[in-house]
Amino acid sequence: MARINKNINYNGLNTKGRTRHKSQRTCTFINEDGHRCARVFVGYTTKHTRCNEHSPDGEDKTSNQRNIYSMNAKSDDMRTFILELMDKDAAGLLRGGDGITTIKETIKGLETEISELKTIISAVNDENKLLRKSSGADEIAELKKQVESFRKTSLTNSERIMNLNTNVSAITDKWGL
Repeated sequence: MARINKNINYNGLNTKGRTRHKSQRTCTFINEDGHRCARVFVGYTTKHTRCNEHSPDGEDKTSNQRNIYSMNAKSDDMRTFILELMDKDAAGLLRGGDGITTIKETIKGLETEISELKTIISAVNDENKLLRKSSGADEIAELKKQVESFRKTSLTNSERIMNLNTNVSAITDKWGL
């Protein structure tokens, strides 16, 4: 069990019947000119150091500032979030309403279309691979045949050129040209 401070009653009074201590304080907000505001106000806790004019905008004097949930519940962002949730609930998008079932149906339809497209793409890829293998091998075989024929003709032509060169040299030697 948690320890309870026996000196403070739950209605804000201490055991002697006096109310909580409040004191006069001076505002510690620093103005643009560098001086403090120094306005006198009544403060209840040591954290209460600024007057009402210079207190932060989100600060609520009635709520306990340590309770994060109560501070968030009173903010404008939380209110807009709750209003959006209420609109979604009215539209049937929450708790398995009609909106969610239609969305789920469209998602299932899209998933089937995606699976069909994937099968089509894989079939096309397989056909392309086969075409590349078959057409490439045939073309390479034809090119090899042509290269061999060009080699043979170039060899015979080079032999003819060498024979002609020897004949020309023999004729020039014989005739003295």
